[in-house]
Amino acid sequence: MKEILLTKIALQKSEEKYRTLFETITQGVVFQDVHGHITSMNPAAEIILGYDCEEILNKKSDNPLWGAVKEDGTHFPREVHPYMRALKTGEKVQGVVMGIENPSKEGYTWLSINAIPLFQPGETKPYQVYTIFEDISSRKNMEKALIEKERKLSALYETLPIGVSIVNKNRDVLDVNPAMEKILKLSKEEILRGKHKKRRYIKGDGSEMSIDELPSSIVLHGGGEIVEDDVGVVTEDDETIWIKVIARTLPFPDWKVLILTSDITQRKNSENALKESERNYRELVHNSLVGVYKSNLKGDILFANEALTRIFGFDSVEELKEQNIKNLYKYQEDRTSLIHDLKECGGLADYELEMVGKNGQGINLLVSASLKDDVISGMFMDVTRGKLAEQKLRESEERYRSLFNQMSEGFAVHEIIFDSKGGPIDFRFLDINPAFEKLTGLKKDEVVGKLQSEVVPGDTVDWVSIYGEVALTGKHKHFDGYSDTLKRHYDVCTYSPKPHHFATIFSDITERKGSEENLKSTLGKLEKSNYDLEQFAYVASHDLQEPLRMIISFLQLLQRRYGESLDEEAQEFIGFAVDGAVRMQKLINDLLKFSRLNTKPVKFREVSTEEVLEQVVFESKIFIEKNDAVITHDPLPVIFADFNQMVQLFQNLVVNAIKYHGPERPQIHISANKEEDGWLFSVQDNGMGIDENQKIKIFKIFQRLHGRDEYEGTGIGLAIAKRIVERHGGRIWVESDPGKGSTFYFTIPQGG
Repeated sequence: MKEILLTKIALQKSEEKYRTLFETITQGVVFQDVHGHITSMNPAAEIILGYDCEEILNKKSDNPLWGAVKEDGTHFPREVHPYMRALKTGEKVQGVVMGIENPSKEGYTWLSINAIPLFQPGETKPYQVYTIFEDISSRKNMEKALIEKERKLSALYETLPIGVSIVNKNRDVLDVNPAMEKILKLSKEEILRGKHKKRRYIKGDGSEMSIDELPSSIVLHGGGEIVEDDVGVVTEDDETIWIKVIARTLPFPDWKVLILTSDITQRKNSENALKESERNYRELVHNSLVGVYKSNLKGDILFANEALTRIFGFDSVEELKEQNIKNLYKYQEDRTSLIHDLKECGGLADYELEMVGKNGQGINLLVSASLKDDVISGMFMDVTRGKLAEQKLRESEERYRSLFNQMSEGFAVHEIIFDSKGGPIDFRFLDINPAFEKLTGLKKDEVVGKLQSEVVPGDTVDWVSIYGEVALTGKHKHFDGYSDTLKRHYDVCTYSPKPHHFATIFSDITERKGSEENLKSTLGKLEKSNYDLEQFAYVASHDLQEPLRMIISFLQLLQRRYGESLDEEAQEFIGFAVDGAVRMQKLINDLLKFSRLNTKPVKFREVSTEEVLEQVVFESKIFIEKNDAVITHDPLPVIFADFNQMVQLFQNLVVNAIKYHGPERPQIHISANKEEDGWLFSVQDNGMGIDENQKIKIFKIFQRLHGRDEYEGTGIGLAIAKRIVERHGGRIWVESDPGKGSTFYFTIPQGG
């Protein structure tokens, strides 16, 4: 009994110690059952988690209210939660870092968590898990701040515009920033390998600098804690980079010297340019065409350059300086006025004076001068030639103004007005001549200085667009325009004498336009009349076919039925009537062909003229064989034409050449030659030829050179040939010697 009592007392003391430890421990402790429900937690856990025990009792550790995240900020999955892993594996889970949302704090509270499974005696599966965790937010924030500080220092080092390099005691470069690479025009790897040591170094005066004279070497050799100097680095391409180098010692075993480098190449170049400019200035003063001088108020010449001696005609500067400048003024009152103005203003520019040279000849000068400490410094520019040129310019302007006022064409000068985007929106009249007033009816005081939108608002021509293009491009334009406001037609030529300006020269063509309109109307009426005549000829010719066919048929029927009962004279009369009717039928057919040339549209395409000739020979085979004719040709081209009309053209020329042959066997030769704008064809025969006075007549309709009893035909064939050639944009003519044959020429342009 006593032992039981002692055991009970010991157990009570143990529980009191556990309870005291559970209540006072600074780490959070949470007990969870086999289902993950929270069964108890100590006060430290309440403070760390931000919830009272009653608020989270029976809740799980993976409840969304914690908003648990990993260190990388991603969601903490339930299956990898420490208590879940401990329940599942039966093993301790230690050192898990988790961020949770504490409702009383901003941001995440970071925890370091250990989960320990508990077992019943003899059991291998835990019946509960207790989780011990501590708040490591301060440590995490310090780590984050340290990382951020290192990041900023690294970014500063990387982006610093000053070159930074670290050197050890052996003068080996241990590290450089990007600015150092840019300044030396070497990569980091090349600098670390020591490539920069192979370059030449120079001092500010241009003399050589040894490696030991570099600021870094001086610091390493104990020449001081901080050494700075300007150093010129000569690259492999003989380019000199000027740098300001500051070297200082470092209190580290391996890092001995810190080198800060700035690129001062531009500054050095500016200094050198200034020195060069000063040298050039001295040379300019002595070699200038402008006279430079200094004199005191008494007139003694203190300084003069060579140009001044030339202007005044002296042999040397010394000879000029022996003169008193007063003696070089043509009018002494000019010098008195000059000095007075200098004392009043301190300086003058473009002051005109007339002075005299050594030989006494007058010189026109333009003077700029200043007065300081009773010393006059200035420049003389000889403008004698300029004065003469100015006189000539005035005379030229007078001639121009006379032409401007007397010319019969309207003339005006304008400037373009632009919008904010640089597009032309209007223009202003700057000047107009008297002819402008006469041709437009607008007076000078109504126009000059005004905008186009004010002078002729709402006109039918977009003048601004036309003139704006001329003013912007500088290209001239020539066009006709009708002003609805002025009710006149104008022929306008416009050009741009200078940027954003333009001038116009124009004449009134209203009467000419009226004549053109009347002519156009007359031509339209003629075209309609011709069309009506062609239609009439076509219809009339077509309607005549049927009566003629009837006359021929009945005459032939009369001859067959009653021929035996008719005497010889009646037979002859019937023959004459049939022959006349047939000739009339042929004439009508030819008239139809001629009429169709104007009424039927031309179908242009690529045409092989060799194929055209083959078609002609095929269709005229019987006629060719009957006359034992020989037809030859050179290689013939492909042209752009109407195939059927080309067949008709060649057929008329070939058949004519055979028909009017001489005593010899007919020989026809066709050839073609390429010309600049198309083809020249020729059809040559050995026929009877044509008289000179008949060469034009043969191309007219119904014109025959021989009687019907000599040669068949209607006299339309060559007229048809001429019409076909002209419809293709070409021309046709003949060259001939009577008794020796003829050659017909015709052209077909390249485009048909």
